[in-house]
Amino acid sequence: MYGTLANSLEYVAVHLAAAVAAAGISDLFGAELVILLAVYLAARKCANFGEQFFERIETLGTQFAGRTVAAPLALAGAVIIVRLAILPVHPIPHPIVVDEFSHLLLADTLAHGRLTNPTHPLWRSFETIHTLQRPSYNSMYFPGPALLLLLGQIIWGQPWFGVLFGTAALCALVCWALRAWFPPRWALLGGILTALHIGIVSYWMDGYWGGTFAAIGGVLLLGAFARVQKMKSPFRNSALMALGIGMLANSRPYEGIALCIPVGVRLAGWLFENDPGQKLLRSIVPMALCLAVMGASMGIYFKAVTGGPALLPYTVNEQQYGWPTTLPWTEVRNVSHDRPEFTDYFLYELDQRSYFWTLTKFIGGTAIRLQNDWRFFVGPALTLPLLFLPRIYRNHRLRFLLFAGAIVIFAAFSESHFPHYIAPALLPIVAACVQGYRHLRQGHGEKQQLGLRLSRAIPLVVMATVALRVAATPLHLPHHYLAGYASWCCSDPGSVDRHAVERVLPPGRHLLLVRYRPDHRWMNDWVHNGADIDGARVVWARELGGETDAKLLAYFKDRQVWLVEPDAVPPRVTPYSSGPKENLSANKLPQRTELP
Repeated sequence: MYGTLANSLEYVAVHLAAAVAAAGISDLFGAELVILLAVYLAARKCANFGEQFFERIETLGTQFAGRTVAAPLALAGAVIIVRLAILPVHPIPHPIVVDEFSHLLLADTLAHGRLTNPTHPLWRSFETIHTLQRPSYNSMYFPGPALLLLLGQIIWGQPWFGVLFGTAALCALVCWALRAWFPPRWALLGGILTALHIGIVSYWMDGYWGGTFAAIGGVLLLGAFARVQKMKSPFRNSALMALGIGMLANSRPYEGIALCIPVGVRLAGWLFENDPGQKLLRSIVPMALCLAVMGASMGIYFKAVTGGPALLPYTVNEQQYGWPTTLPWTEVRNVSHDRPEFTDYFLYELDQRSYFWTLTKFIGGTAIRLQNDWRFFVGPALTLPLLFLPRIYRNHRLRFLLFAGAIVIFAAFSESHFPHYIAPALLPIVAACVQGYRHLRQGHGEKQQLGLRLSRAIPLVVMATVALRVAATPLHLPHHYLAGYASWCCSDPGSVDRHAVERVLPPGRHLLLVRYRPDHRWMNDWVHNGADIDGARVVWARELGGETDAKLLAYFKDRQVWLVEPDAVPPRVTPYSSGPKENLSANKLPQRTELP
């Protein structure tokens, strides 16, 4: 099998590399393929592929992996140190996407010591996508991801540090959870692969809307569930299971339910195998109590935001603006909008649903989403271990884990999604890669040696790819497909550079009126504010014209007013002149400031 597999791999790799070269290696994804091919050919041709070096590293790694607490903590620490070390060339990200600003608003609200904010009297000037203005001013999203941002904002004064420490914790928890299925050294390998592929430069780390929080929930649920079945520290692990369920419910509830269904079925079967009374007392009751507390907390939050303990902010936002959610079986509410960008977003959502209307479009949309998910979670290098998927599935201990992950992925493919939607399935994906690694190293004679060399080379390929991604920013290289999305599929870094605008403003308090061109792209919305609009140094508002703008200028009469034209190249900031829009000619406004 190894000989046939090796020949097939070499044939495919050579032709694939030729195609990439013909395209000029248009992005770093192609570069990863070329690196993988070079390493593969080196493994085929070199009799001594750094064996002594790798054997020493593996020996030290095996010894260190046996340290139950130290190994995961060291992995988390390494992620933090590496990411901080590259800040000079890969700095703290600024939010770009409307989703990111919405999560940041909720984190800022909680940092102000309240669950929500009162509706502003001039709320129409501050309307933006994914944010509620009525019955209160807040994010439409579940509060889970904002808790990580809150942690960073409170402790370090910068929400991104919550993302940093949360993603580092995710890598450590993957290592912890995999110990329930693998020997320690293979569990550590899973954590390392997660750190390299997701924990350094992915959009989960370099943004404010990634899947870290939901992924932690899935990892906690599955890792604790495996330990509960062995009755290891049942009280603690039952609480961890409940915590994982709560995190899923507050981040990705739809996919979270998909993960909880197989876990619940398996838990019920385990419960009635023997001694159900003891299991109920020591595992199920503590879990139920924890879930009751979390459910009550969610009800309190929803009531504060929407007025009803069972009325979701997401639902209220959909009712008010009619966004056709990506679940294809939900009803579309035809709501008219007086903002072109709102109408464009409505049409975008409607177009996403159209991928489920015909078989041809469904197949095309599914192919695109599969490619995006594969690039983010796996990529070329980790595809090699997954070639052994039939063997992986035959492993009885892993079968349930793979089945649970498959249900989550299947549920996600019933909607238009991005990679963070299937974050709850991260642990099964990593487990499949790790088990494939073990099969790659099996065999006899020369075939076994080739698999051993390839298994040792794969981390080198991933590390080289990470290095290229880090270098891509200062060298201005294309990098959007290296590990998923830079931030948004259709939005480049810099397209919403509010930070650059605020940086050139003089001292004092300011009101910025944003004027879009008719062809403005809805995802590049500049109008976002924090929890305390009136107390902010800089307030962003839409230029609506007429009486609405007159009231806005009168309300903020103590501020210096500026006109921001984001669609100019480069974006322009000029002193605002009241009057009809058609009289505001960009080439006649004084003191123009053009952003670099």
